[in-house]
Amino acid sequence: MAMLGQQAAYAPTSRFADRAYLAWAAVAIAYAIAFLQRVAPQSVSLSFMHDFNTDAAGVAMLASSYFWGYTLMQIPAGVLVDRYGVKRVVLASMIASSLGSAAFALAPNLLDVFAARLIVACGDALVFTALLKLVAQSFADERFGMMSGISQVSGYVGGVIATTPLAAAVSGFGWRACFLFIACIGLANLAFAKLALKPDPVSHSNKTLKGVVLAARQSLAHVANWGCAMTFASHFAVVTTLSGVWGIPMVAHFFHISPTAAGTPLLAFMIGNAVGSIFLGHAADRAAEVVRPSASAPCAGSGALIAAAREETRAASYMVYFRRRRGN
Repeated sequence: MAMLGQQAAYAPTSRFADRAYLAWAAVAIAYAIAFLQRVAPQSVSLSFMHDFNTDAAGVAMLASSYFWGYTLMQIPAGVLVDRYGVKRVVLASMIASSLGSAAFALAPNLLDVFAARLIVACGDALVFTALLKLVAQSFADERFGMMSGISQVSGYVGGVIATTPLAAAVSGFGWRACFLFIACIGLANLAFAKLALKPDPVSHSNKTLKGVVLAARQSLAHVANWGCAMTFASHFAVVTTLSGVWGIPMVAHFFHISPTAAGTPLLAFMIGNAVGSIFLGHAADRAAEVVRPSASAPCAGSGALIAAAREETRAASYMVYFRRRRGN
């Protein structure tokens, strides 16, 4: 009888854990697709220039349109996730990303390309914030760093696919067919996420965009925050130029090899980032166990450790934010 009672007690917990991992998987797949969309121009640039009879300026416009939308949506992303919840924001994000990807594949001119990529970016910009909030809601504090690192890895999986595999697919099927296929994958994941994600609880958030802007101004008043921001910005500018736009064309031109072969060094770069994300997520959890930072200096603990890891700087910022919220 006692054993039956224990099994009954563990069953709901096990089902809850399974549901949490399924929900995480749905949003992680969305983040992988978002990361793929971000760095895909390097794999399609040569075909893109040929089809639209354009030059490097046209490819630069293709890449910049994504970052314009992504940057602008970073400002209200946290407010939207807090106010409307993970499920509604993620579903809206997936719809925008999938429809934008299909529009990009069917675009007849550069203006339509710019608009389609802008729509994709506005959707993709919300995913990572929602993913880390889901991790904070669904997993224990001692697993937050590890799950955040693995969540970052899901993005690099998309980055890996955007290198050699996407370059090979573009060579075989054309870039338009590839992005139509990506849109179909996004819609299939949308159906999966609608089933896997729990309904969002009633929000009691009173955050506004004005409050976010004021908080940002206060943060910018601290010199240490400028250091983290400039470290991330300087890295992101260089790495995005190579891994997101010009990496494959440059390697292919310089070494006189095919775009598929040129994707191999970028593939290695993405794998290195993925391994680093897991390692640093684990290290952040261990650091949090050894040194319990005060609420006034969380960046001195796990945040500063992650800040050294390129894109993980942004993950660290969210880790600090969500951990402080859960501690309140």
